Amino acid sequence: MKKFLILAAAVAAMAACTKSEVVYDDNDTEIGLAPVNYKATKLWGPIDGSDYPVNENFAVFAKHTTSPSGTSSKTDVGITKWYLKDVEFTHMEDKIWHGNPSYYWPKTGSLYFMGYSPAEINDGASVDCVIETNYDPYLVINGFEQNDYSYTNGAVQTPTNSGYPNQMWDLMWFDPSARSYTSTDGVPSITFHHALSRMRFVMTCDEGLEDLFRVTKVVLKGVRMKGNLTAYDNSKAVPSWTFDDNNTEDLTLYDVNVNGNSTWLQNNAGFNIEDVLLIPQTTAVIEIYYDQKPYKNAPDELTSTHLYTATLSGGSDQENIYNQWVYSRYYTYQFQFDATEIKLTPTIVDWAELTFVNGQIQKN
Repeated sequence: MKKFLILAAAVAAMAACTKSEVVYDDNDTEIGLAPVNYKATKLWGPIDGSDYPVNENFAVFAKHTTSPSGTSSKTDVGITKWYLKDVEFTHMEDKIWHGNPSYYWPKTGSLYFMGYSPAEINDGASVDCVIETNYDPYLVINGFEQNDYSYTNGAVQTPTNSGYPNQMWDLMWFDPSARSYTSTDGVPSITFHHALSRMRFVMTCDEGLEDLFRVTKVVLKGVRMKGNLTAYDNSKAVPSWTFDDNNTEDLTLYDVNVNGNSTWLQNNAGFNIEDVLLIPQTTAVIEIYYDQKPYKNAPDELTSTHLYTATLSGGSDQENIYNQWVYSRYYTYQFQFDATEIKLTPTIVDWAELTFVNGQIQKN
């Protein structure tokens, strides 16, 4: 099952002034968005489950139609113009997110909604969306660029090119509402979908070989960190990622010279790299540099350095093994060191769950 972040559109009666072509009175109703579930702190990096952090912000588009509530955009001949365009909604009181300054429901007609999260995606990205008669509505984010990954003591810390206090973007979008809404409609549902692929790397050793191997560097070779997302209504088509050029980069996930020594591998408590968020793309080659002792408690001068490489496997909606990472999937790659070789057993767990055993797909 896919896990989504569920939001609900709600209303909050507040008096405020706003610049608009629509005339309001003292009884105007403010447009607000309220998560069904929420958390007390912001979660930079991947967001798990259906809780939306109260310190996170998302951006909203809304298009006005002269048609009544419940009209479908694809057949709606009353669609006029944008009512909200890339407006940031922030958490305020009473568990409600709304614009700053406040925005109000129109006196006539109804609205279609669409949006993305977080609102603070990098400055180089441009966002637009289409809600027009005779078209399936869709959202476009051009020039999205993922932050670098930074590893410290088993946790992800500040990327070098980001002004934010933690880690990679967890880019999400919510589909346009299947019907239009007014302030009197109650609570229409809005569902966020994960647009990226999430992965972790777990490195352990065979029983009896504890304290013989230590990871010194991990690199993903030739990955794309910048791309363009076109996200159609998820019930009609999967989101599409495209790339403007062939530029790739080697993404260092861990480096002993930067992050300090990792611990010697254990059988049941190895070395983990968590929450790497990448644009869906062709899977990459991983390089794992490691130190190896010839026997337990061997002196440091007998330690040798080695390199292991492997092409990572991916998954698809058809539950087959392909060379692609798929959006909204959470991949776990397990590397087990033994006396003769390093074994690779890739698995995928929810967001959407697939499992690989010795390279073969297992249906759950």
